[in-house]
Amino acid sequence: MVAAALSWVGLIHAYAWTEGDTVVRLGLGAGAPWAWAYLATAVLLVSIRFIALDRDKHLS
Repeated sequence: MVAAALSWVGLIHAYAWTEGDTVVRLGLGAGAPWAWAYLATAVLLVSIRFIALDRDKHLS
């Protein structure tokens, strides 16, 4: 979740390549594609944990 927030505001994965240098693009939604990917991964991992815990209850 932290990585998603950092990506959203442009602190990670939000770079722009110019002729002279690589610059950071800061601002809300600057790294939106990365933020959505991090969020989807977090939701997937948390849901897998709960599915596994629920499955263990039924096997006991």
